[in-house]
Amino acid sequence: AKDRALRTLRSLVAIANHLERVPGRKNLVWVSGSFPVWIGRDRIPLPRRPDPGVQDLWPEIDRAARALNRANLAVYPVDARGLMAPADYEPERASISKEMQLANRSGFAAMDALAQRTGGEAFYNDNDLGRAFREAAEDSRAAYRVGYQPSHDEWNGKFREIRITVTRPGVRLRHRRGYFA
Repeated sequence: AKDRALRTLRSLVAIANHLERVPGRKNLVWVSGSFPVWIGRDRIPLPRRPDPGVQDLWPEIDRAARALNRANLAVYPVDARGLMAPADYEPERASISKEMQLANRSGFAAMDALAQRTGGEAFYNDNDLGRAFREAAEDSRAAYRVGYQPSHDEWNGKFREIRITVTRPGVRLRHRRGYFA
């Protein structure tokens, strides 16, 4: 599992490095039957001390996120497994409730985190794989570059969150959630 996760991260870095010289925003639609569960956990990973006996993979995660953002590459992870049945599903039931917990949510947090960190969108628990491709293509049609000049003087490599809001109804924003100072 560690080897697969490292290979995945290094592949993303290689793609980002290859596309870094291409100007403008780029979209990567990443279709897979499973995603390394730990890549994003449910927060943006920051450097931390590893638990004793556990390999510290945070530097690789950090490196991949920086490379993707440097290349202006938005990632759109797509879970190819399609619709998933709830853990307590029984065929004799007449319906399935949205409140039921899915049997296998592995990778959803990782997909969300990777998409959020790069300005993309994650697609899972859906049989319409074409929708992911259409939305990634649609996102590439209208993109704006917004400049930001930090007012702090703390260039310490830590993640700094940025919040962007609009007041116009019906406008949907997709952007990176911050930067590494």
